[in-house]
Amino acid sequence: MMYDQKRLHPVAVLVKIAKAIKEIIVTNIFLFVTNIGNIRSFLLIGTILALILTIISSVLNWLKFTYRIEENEFRVEQGVFFKKNRYIPIERIQSINVTAGFIQRLFGVVKLEIETAGGMGEAEVELIAIRKEEAEQIRTIIKEQKRQIAQGEAEQDKLEEGRVLYKISFNELLITAATSSGLGVALSIVAFLSQFDEIIPYEKIFDKLEWIVHASVTMIVILCLIGLIIAWIISFIGVLLQYGDFTVREEAGQIIISSGIFEKKQISIPIDRIQAIKVTENWLRQPFGYATVHIESAGGGSDKDVETILFPLIRKKQVKEKVESFFHLTINETLHPVPRRALSRFLLRMLILSLLIAVPLCLFFKPWGYLSLILIPFALVLGYFQYKDTGWYLNGKELTLSFRVLNKTTVFFEKKRIQSLELKQSYFQRQKDLTSVQCSIISKSTGSFFAVKNLEEKDGMEIYKWFSRRSEGQV
Repeated sequence: MMYDQKRLHPVAVLVKIAKAIKEIIVTNIFLFVTNIGNIRSFLLIGTILALILTIISSVLNWLKFTYRIEENEFRVEQGVFFKKNRYIPIERIQSINVTAGFIQRLFGVVKLEIETAGGMGEAEVELIAIRKEEAEQIRTIIKEQKRQIAQGEAEQDKLEEGRVLYKISFNELLITAATSSGLGVALSIVAFLSQFDEIIPYEKIFDKLEWIVHASVTMIVILCLIGLIIAWIISFIGVLLQYGDFTVREEAGQIIISSGIFEKKQISIPIDRIQAIKVTENWLRQPFGYATVHIESAGGGSDKDVETILFPLIRKKQVKEKVESFFHLTINETLHPVPRRALSRFLLRMLILSLLIAVPLCLFFKPWGYLSLILIPFALVLGYFQYKDTGWYLNGKELTLSFRVLNKTTVFFEKKRIQSLELKQSYFQRQKDLTSVQCSIISKSTGSFFAVKNLEEKDGMEIYKWFSRRSEGQV
């Protein structure tokens, strides 16, 4: 095994010098022919200085360039002033090419190139001068280690075969992609393109598109629809790549989540660090009975506390069975609703919000601003569903809260995971005997907060008293 660091053959210095001389000659010919700035008189001095620097740098680079095979990796360390280490996993190595140029053949050495998956046909590592026997030894060691790794992975797959808790199917992946929101992806692309304003002629593009301002309403609507379709397609492709091969398994007290087609990501989260389970239903998936399950955790596979998707897509009726099989939680599907007198508060809140948007648009962007009035009925409908989807449930040492902003969210807590719980009551809520409950848990750097608004006041007090009983196990 090549556990000791090795240097290239000293001929590597000559190879680098020869390559540099070739480049110097080509540059000198170009400068001599063009005679830029009467530079011919300086060519000799420049050439001598370039040769001296080339020799010095070639020797230093040779001294600082080492390689070895260790812990199933091909490791290269180099750099005179700045260290550059490259560790290539053996399993990523696709091919090893051995060639010999004029200088290599002259001294009986070869050049070895290592290509990896995703290397676009270019060598990841070049050993420009090593002995033939050593090149063959490297090829043999890598081939044997790749065989051992493949055999070990096959055995590991057999061991883990019965511990897979969830694997997204192709149909579920398509539904996930089709029903995801494209807004975030579209905004990311716009932000990315905005960084290239010096390269992309935005002003000329906008000048060409000036006709849109004078176009008919029909044409503007068509263009908006085309924009939405493009955003949806981008989102669709992005979700396919992100959640392809999404797998959840349990191992040694941890939930291990892996996903991604081209860029494989894996997160390990200790089960005892999970603070809450969150089920979200967006407006596209809810009518078809689908939901997304998240876990709120304090720490996990990264340095930061995280909210992680556990199931990108799952039928709502399967949530109870799946979650209860992983965690010590009882999923309550029937919740206590808020009182009917709370409906007016949900409707009024959304009405005010829509008017704050629509009124300025109507005043300053006539006549197109009047189109914003269509927000009002949509806001009232959303307010009604916020009222319908708000609820709560207590079950021994567990609390369930349900609410809606745009998407419906249901959060399941264990009492010992709740960091704080408080009641909030405005003047207008007090007039109707209503209150709001806010819970916080240790998750993310600033914690996570969940609130349900306009509960019956006595229900809010019941939740508060439940949390305040330390004798029941509050931590």
